[in-house]
Amino acid sequence: MSHWVEKEERSNLATIRLIVVLARSLGRRAGRALLYPITLYFVIFSRGGYRVSKDFLQRAMNTQPGFRHVFQHYYAFASTLLDNVFISADQFDLFDIEICDNGWRKVIRADTSAGRGSIFLGAHLGSFYAMRLTGDKFNIPVAAMMHRAESSKIMQVLAEQAPSLKRNIIEITDPDAWIRAKSLLDEGISIAILADRSVNADSNLQIDFLGKPASFPAGPVIISSLLKVPVYTIFTLYRGKALYQVHIHRLSESIRLDRTDRLESARPYVTRYVRQLEDHCRLAPYNWFNFYDFWAAAEKPGTADHEQSAD
Repeated sequence: MSHWVEKEERSNLATIRLIVVLARSLGRRAGRALLYPITLYFVIFSRGGYRVSKDFLQRAMNTQPGFRHVFQHYYAFASTLLDNVFISADQFDLFDIEICDNGWRKVIRADTSAGRGSIFLGAHLGSFYAMRLTGDKFNIPVAAMMHRAESSKIMQVLAEQAPSLKRNIIEITDPDAWIRAKSLLDEGISIAILADRSVNADSNLQIDFLGKPASFPAGPVIISSLLKVPVYTIFTLYRGKALYQVHIHRLSESIRLDRTDRLESARPYVTRYVRQLEDHCRLAPYNWFNFYDFWAAAEKPGTADHEQSAD
């Protein structure tokens, strides 16, 4: 089991439940006001989280962060959790969304109309759930393929108020996962995969990330190669108030791997993904929602991988 699966963040589920109760009872505006004392509590009492937040912000912002920066980091996280309640209930009209895609949206929509979905590789940067806004606003329907360990706590709570949400999520370990994924892609529905956390250490690659080697899973790239569709990176960044900004970049028209060594041949694609992840971490550092020592899981610290190009 990977470092992030084993780590139980203190009171995480209770926090999510509290935010859901606030959202249901008070609405988004009043709920946002109450996020301030909730955030303050966790910044003060979550000492481990405070340290890893400072470490990440120092790397991403190239400055020495203080209490104010860590508070803003936690507040951004709490804000997206609150918004997830309304997004999961299809209350899309509460939000504004911008798309930054260098023209790829037209290509994706044309593929969608032709019954060809794409793979979107995302991260715990911004709101993964807010990608549903993309489908509503820009007619790019998206389902998610996730590992149960990534989604259990949040899904457990959100599904209580919106059971239909689970229909848009494919559990990677389910026996029919591949059949469902292929069926959705053939309907023109794209599939999003979180690609920054590793479940199986045997499929990790060590890639330099913000100046230090970190473990990244090759699995999402290998999955993409088997499904034989275009692959993009996607980061849905929270930009304050009700605004989300969707950044889409082409990773590859079609990923091709060497069958004799899929892990190593995935390296150029994973490296390109990591470089794009770095760029967006620097663009919106408070959107990084991995509140643990991301670099501690590296199996071979001190041996950074050299960057390679991917077609």
